Amino acid sequence: MSETMKIGLDANGIVGNATELGSFGRTLATALAATADMELLLYAADAGQEDLRKQVAESDTLHYHYPQGSQLLGKARWQTKGIVKQMADDGIQLYHGLMGQLPEGLAKAGIRSVVNIHDVDFISHPEFYTATEVKTLTKVFQQTVAEADSIVAPSECTRSAICSLADIDPARVEVIPPCCDPRFSTEPNMRMVWYVREKYELPDRYVLSVGTIDERHNIMQAVKALQTLPDDLSLLVVGSITDYTDSVWDYVDHHGLHDRVVMLHHTPGEHLPAMYRMAEAFVYPARHDAFALPVAEAVSMGLPVVACTGAGTEEAGGPHSLYVRPDDDSAMANAIAEVLTGAQGRQKRIESGLTYASRFKSSETARHYAALYRRLLEESGKSPTDE
Repeated sequence: MSETMKIGLDANGIVGNATELGSFGRTLATALAATADMELLLYAADAGQEDLRKQVAESDTLHYHYPQGSQLLGKARWQTKGIVKQMADDGIQLYHGLMGQLPEGLAKAGIRSVVNIHDVDFISHPEFYTATEVKTLTKVFQQTVAEADSIVAPSECTRSAICSLADIDPARVEVIPPCCDPRFSTEPNMRMVWYVREKYELPDRYVLSVGTIDERHNIMQAVKALQTLPDDLSLLVVGSITDYTDSVWDYVDHHGLHDRVVMLHHTPGEHLPAMYRMAEAFVYPARHDAFALPVAEAVSMGLPVVACTGAGTEEAGGPHSLYVRPDDDSAMANAIAEVLTGAQGRQKRIESGLTYASRFKSSETARHYAALYRRLLEESGKSPTDE
């Protein structure tokens, strides 16, 4: 008799997504692989990007699996149907959809299921999406929550929204905050710190923001706040560009802020911890976010945080961070001033943040997921001790 759980993970984001969702998957898979009594099979439609795939190393208890004998079905069809037969042949007991989707027919194949629903903004905030995106994402959401044995939300706020929009039993929805990459809980190598500063010609003194530069993340509010902050303070923004980015640059040029605003795109993940370490504070003016992983990363790195009220951002930043209303530029400037070097209470905010950040450790997150997997298998009568 073996006590090892055989778990399948959706690895498409792990091998192909460079954003925070992909980072979450890679961090969780690595942490789960270190958990006792678990074998992980990572399923992806293809090998993806080598640099991302290699961040999750194969081992005796973790293996990548790609389409076998079903390539003619096409990637999309394999991901929705062909994968289930392959998992059944592999003896998978439970499948975890990390990116908000599940393949069809898991229950019929006797495979238990867990799915992460990271947000439902496409329903609650459709203004940030096209009509086609809203229709497609809503259909996927409805099919997924109907299929899943258990749903995982990143915050209590998102859990409440899922239950309300899908009209489902709250007992089916667990809240497990995303884990931060361990790189954000350790001191970066000083050689890397100096390398990053020189490579990107970073300002001596800056406030950092990380996230897609779009209307939802609302970086314009931080740019406007910069005008009433000390002249030697800059704003460093790291994130993918959108059409909205052009309007930010127009404002920067019009108000003579070009020497104080730096935007970086396609920044390697290994450089981010150094950027956090050199920052004086972290700002996240998003109008709405289901959780805001960059905020959790900042808190874990010992940075005081200023963000906007609403949704899951406050659960990521904790009670020691400062929150203002979206578009209240004056309040944001005042809040940033309250957390800069020399400000009263700054050190206490940092210390409280580091204590709060313990919930974002990958080992803690993996422990919660392992307990959830085991409970679902035991409830089904298909104990992980069964052959």
